[in-house]
Amino acid sequence: MKKVNIFFIIIGLLFLITPYFINVYSIFRIVALLIGIIIFSMGLILNLPEKVAKIILIPLSLIVGLYLFDFFIVNLFNTYPIMAIKKVSSTKVKTYNSLFYRVYDCDGELNIDNGYKKSCPCDKNYLPTINVNKILENPKESFKTYKNKFVHIEGKITTIVGTSSLGLSAYEDRIDLNGHVSFDNEKSVVIDGLDIDPADYYVYDFIEVIGIVRSLKTSDEKTEIHITDAKIIPSSIYDKYELIVNEINDRSVTKAYDKFYYMGLQGIYYRYDENNIYELFYLLMDKRESIDNLVKSTEIVEEDGYSYYPLHDYTIVNCKKDNVVFVSKQINDLENACDIN
Repeated sequence: MKKVNIFFIIIGLLFLITPYFINVYSIFRIVALLIGIIIFSMGLILNLPEKVAKIILIPLSLIVGLYLFDFFIVNLFNTYPIMAIKKVSSTKVKTYNSLFYRVYDCDGELNIDNGYKKSCPCDKNYLPTINVNKILENPKESFKTYKNKFVHIEGKITTIVGTSSLGLSAYEDRIDLNGHVSFDNEKSVVIDGLDIDPADYYVYDFIEVIGIVRSLKTSDEKTEIHITDAKIIPSSIYDKYELIVNEINDRSVTKAYDKFYYMGLQGIYYRYDENNIYELFYLLMDKRESIDNLVKSTEIVEEDGYSYYPLHDYTIVNCKKDNVVFVSKQINDLENACDIN
């Protein structure tokens, strides 16, 4: 082998090896690899027969080998990849997308996702929270801004499609009782590829989503931004609530819903925050709450023809035919509670 060949091979090796000792993501690492591939290939190709075939096969083999070596180094030492495309979702969340894997950078902590199977593992506070109304003000511009980036979106569930998809449409700012709003179904964010139990979610629920903006679908009737690789974060607003019991000076029994009645009450409400107030019968109807859960720590009192649970804020009376009456604590005489017409 001629000296010039050896010189090219040595210099090429230096350019090929050096980037793997530098644990930062930089365009200079991939540039160094490209220079190394060219110089090293020249050292092998010079003065060899069948140069046309060698010019194609040797660089191609080097690229494949270096990619596999990069994949091996990243998984073994948890380092920044060289052969990957960087996407910045926020100052603390970045992804490095390679051919068969990606690396999440969560404020300097690296997480490897072989096969693109994991959702974003970064803390939700590392991404700015965007209300669905804001992102849907101009869906096309939002898509251009966030395409292939991870976003943290909050909004209200509009649609639940089996176990794999949820929809969040734009809605009016004024939220009504029981979370009811008027949705703008012409514009929505669709979360695809989920694996959820539909029984865990309800239309009008306020939720948070972290996922990657993948595509924009438009038609004459609607515009949809589709998000994949998503994880659903149940909103913390449902972790605690303020109980509101509206008492009235009326001892008549009034129907609230189905087999639920009020006596001496205008309503019982769970206030999660100023914009999310739910009436108790609505929670019972939607099976978010249950009578068993309400009375679980209270002893039942049996009377002739009815029974009751003396809770702290109101009394629950069980009548015939599975009727349930919620009675004001101001009413001690419960004999008439089951006088239901």
